[in-house]
Amino acid sequence: VQYVSTIPELSAALNGYGEFATILYKNNYFYYSNQKTTTEVPRKATDQGFMMGVSGFIVGRSNMPELGSDQYPIMCYDLACPNCFDADNVAKNLILKDGGFVSCLRCGRTYNLNNQGIISDGEDGLKLYRYRATYSGSSFSIRN
Repeated sequence: VQYVSTIPELSAALNGYGEFATILYKNNYFYYSNQKTTTEVPRKATDQGFMMGVSGFIVGRSNMPELGSDQYPIMCYDLACPNCFDADNVAKNLILKDGGFVSCLRCGRTYNLNNQGIISDGEDGLKLYRYRATYSGSSFSIRN
């Protein structure tokens, strides 16, 4: 994504601490959402060859540094619950919550986005799948 500053939800998530946004792709539009608003951006011809993970992404900057570091990392997770994933029915069941958490509507688990996507409430299971992401101040990319 180029020109991050033109997408308020994404800009807030990447420049704030403990704020997160979701990225979805549907019907030739990208949807960037936080808990309050959504920005719709049409797909451009230059957006060829992209993949949206299993069902989209959750992105933001952690409000705590990674272990052994003083850097507050950009976090990027798949929007699919790893404990409810079904290849025949990929549902976007994760809903953003206050304080840097997401909850799954299907299994009821809550995941901590600031702490490596671990389960903070609910049955034991897999943590969120994390992607590598980079942010340069105007451009944001996700790779794995």
